[in-house]
Amino acid sequence: MNALVEARALVVRFGLGPGRRLTAVDGVDLAVPRHATLALVGESGSGKSTLGLTLLRVHRPAAGRVLFDGVDITDWDERRLRALRPRMQMVLQDPYASLDPHVTVGEALAEPLRACRGLGRAAARERAVELLESVGLPGSTAGRRPHLLSGGQRQRAGIARALALEPELLIADEPVSALDVSTRAQVVALLDELRRRHRLTVLLIAHDLALAGQVSDRVAVMYVGQVVEEGPAPDLIRLPQHPYTVALLSATPDPDPRIERTRPRITLRGEPPSALRPPSGCRFHPRCPIARDVCAVSPPPLREVRTGHRAACHFAGELESPVTPTRIWGG
Repeated sequence: MNALVEARALVVRFGLGPGRRLTAVDGVDLAVPRHATLALVGESGSGKSTLGLTLLRVHRPAAGRVLFDGVDITDWDERRLRALRPRMQMVLQDPYASLDPHVTVGEALAEPLRACRGLGRAAARERAVELLESVGLPGSTAGRRPHLLSGGQRQRAGIARALALEPELLIADEPVSALDVSTRAQVVALLDELRRRHRLTVLLIAHDLALAGQVSDRVAVMYVGQVVEEGPAPDLIRLPQHPYTVALLSATPDPDPRIERTRPRITLRGEPPSALRPPSGCRFHPRCPIARDVCAVSPPPLREVRTGHRAACHFAGELESPVTPTRIWGG
């Protein structure tokens, strides 16, 4: 696989006081293919955002390596990273907090163009208008303050700002979680369109496996700091191999209320464990409907179970998905 950015045996820890450390990312191997979209999916607290920020080298890993364009950037100092930053950009989760309320949208987009590209005021302003129009906003948006925009408009403006420096890697961290349902699909479709138009490499961090899977080439599923399944999006949606992935798909609501009321589903017992005290063996075993004795003792390796499709489960593929592919992909 020709990957633009890679995590190799990546471990990220945070100190929480004397003798207390939280391992947010624990031994992750993941490669984001060049000019493709990889969706990183899981519950809150699973380590998705921490992994994304570490790939950008906002966080320094405790162990493992981060590679960008084949170069190991794990130990780069801030001076070297500053020169790399224009090639990797991020779309933040909260569109209401990601734009400075004291400046116009146009000024927010022009700032990186002037600071990093050396454009004059007029040229930067003109380019800001072009960027706004490229994400489906009228050029007049440049003269407005963020509080005058809807959530979807703000997120589009945030995407335009991320594209200002023409990055190669775009990490979109829960870009639709703060938006209403009618706007989510539009923003995700926009990211997919921009990825194709600009030949971007996209890491899409999301809760919604069904929505993310529709615009992704590959999907990785995280649970308590570890990747438990990863593979081609159509394959993973149609034939999920890990019980946690099956449960996530089961939780996808059906737009037809009659089907929604009667369809089979998998209900997980309990809550996700704390990353401070992860379970022994397989971290999913306390909630897993097919767990056996070995699962509480032996951590399953992330192994290839189908061509290009990996799962960390001793009994991969044993739990059948109650979700028909047409509910996810349509048709």
